Amino acid sequence: MLRPTPLSAPFVAQATRALVPGTTRVMIACMPKSGSTLLRRALMEATHWPRLQGVLGFQRTPQNLYPSLLLNHARQNGVYQQHLQASEIHVALLNQFRFHTVVLVRNLLDVAASLFDHLHRESRFSFAAYLTDDFFELDRPTQLDLVVELLMPWFINFYVGWHDAWQSNVLNMTWVTYEELVADMPGTVGRILEFIGQPKSEEEVSLALQRAVQSHTRFNKGVTGRGLKTLSPEQVDRIRSLTRFYPWVDFSRIGLEPATRPATPPAPHFSAQTPAAESVPPVQRAPKDMDN
Repeated sequence: MLRPTPLSAPFVAQATRALVPGTTRVMIACMPKSGSTLLRRALMEATHWPRLQGVLGFQRTPQNLYPSLLLNHARQNGVYQQHLQASEIHVALLNQFRFHTVVLVRNLLDVAASLFDHLHRESRFSFAAYLTDDFFELDRPTQLDLVVELLMPWFINFYVGWHDAWQSNVLNMTWVTYEELVADMPGTVGRILEFIGQPKSEEEVSLALQRAVQSHTRFNKGVTGRGLKTLSPEQVDRIRSLTRFYPWVDFSRIGLEPATRPATPPAPHFSAQTPAAESVPPVQRAPKDMDN
């Protein structure tokens, strides 16, 4: 079970004063290589809200929420996109600032293949493992071993943490998968817009997606099943073996076991001590993320 950390009374008072009634904040808590940039752009286009940043840095820096940044943005609507692990303090902050949290995941074998390509084509920087240019001196099987042994545990922790937060019914969240996004972009984006209280017509969603796709999103062709073609059977087994440490978790959402439980989340529960909200225009955009 995951229970939010109680926040200090002075901070709660400060946050309560800062929040403006009617404002809405969306947190896309996402796995890397899960289509998060496209989803964020689509939500921004549909709502006309800015992108906001809740962390201090990217590349090798773990993406932990920074309370001062959340306070700075408490007066406006906005969309956050962070590779955010579930933790007691993160859940407490998401509740305190009344976030709608969208947890975006992907088949983990396909993530591994996409990460391997990313390291070669875009950046060797990672917050999940310390990599240098010496990585490229390794042979291909060893490079893939590195992805499996050093990077994949972060993704397992990411998934298990949000799974426990969902099961614990401690915040307002919904699941979305990369596979859902690829199979039905308009339907998936429309569902998320309804979840955040901003329902749009099919025409509005379609137009927002057109604009999002035209922007630079680094979204590939939406190919699924690449992991089994890229990884060896032994590497696939090693990734799957990581699930044995969490026998209570259903990993079917990320392609690591057959579905054994219904995937209907419980009703959201709010534990923050914040007032209800009133709308204000967005006033600030966050810097471009370097690691999505």
